[in-house]
Amino acid sequence: MPSALDRVGIVGASGYVGGALAQALVADGGSPRLFGRCAGRVAGLEVRALTSDSSQFAGLDCVVHLSGITTSRASSDDLRRANVELALHTARMAAAAKVTRFVFTSSLHVHGKSSKAAIRPETPTNPAANPYGRSKSEAERELTKLADETGLELAILRPPMIYGSGSKGSFPLLVRLVRTGLPLPFATARAKRSFCSIDNLVSAIRHSIAAPAPVEVFLPADPEDFDTATLVREVAAALDRKMLLYPAPKALLAAPLGMIGRGEMVASLFDPLQIDRTHWGRLGWQPVETGAQAIRKAVRSR
Repeated sequence: MPSALDRVGIVGASGYVGGALAQALVADGGSPRLFGRCAGRVAGLEVRALTSDSSQFAGLDCVVHLSGITTSRASSDDLRRANVELALHTARMAAAAKVTRFVFTSSLHVHGKSSKAAIRPETPTNPAANPYGRSKSEAERELTKLADETGLELAILRPPMIYGSGSKGSFPLLVRLVRTGLPLPFATARAKRSFCSIDNLVSAIRHSIAAPAPVEVFLPADPEDFDTATLVREVAAALDRKMLLYPAPKALLAAPLGMIGRGEMVASLFDPLQIDRTHWGRLGWQPVETGAQAIRKAVRSR
């Protein structure tokens, strides 16, 4: 392409990633067109309520779709409506409005909760029993069909767990646990996993918007991986705390986490899920910060 920063539409601009992307584009002098479930303001710009009228995308080069449900605790019907049907509806409107490129933020969970082998862009999807991953995998398949039919350039990003200042989910829960100063049962949690800071994800999305050729499938992440024990120590260091870890069997934690609706965290704590980063060189992208830098920044902002 590449796309001018003021000819970009962001669907889901009121969300965590959408807001961060809008702020970054505005900081660089852009004026993206923002859309959400309802009207509002983000980064000093108006957020329009998304409609079924494709003319709302007229004049845009690229639409970035960030709207959706990010938890497997939602029902399968709700996940399909939010993560599959809305993405397809948005992409169809983009194609009808002659938008050139559609950037879809999927998830590494299309490959399941864990994997012994590092994940590459060409690795077959395998969401298994993960309803969230299944909905994202279905969305990818349907969007690919639509792109083939319409000529819409499709870029699919599959980030691992996203964290940063103001993020929700497992990362702030881990920070709260470390803040208590209590010993934690993660001494034997040594399986490495990939993570993606919000600034690294925003950088990857911007690269996908502006790249002369569509990136197709892109797995952005921090440049280094962490096991849970090391991640906890990084968080503790950012808080200037000493951290005592003790060993506990994975099975011992499954029951209490399941009782509080966090059973999915067992795999995230103890099982490997890593990205193979070799395709970054082909795409011409590198992260803007290390994981250690991002963790310190995220922790100290809370």
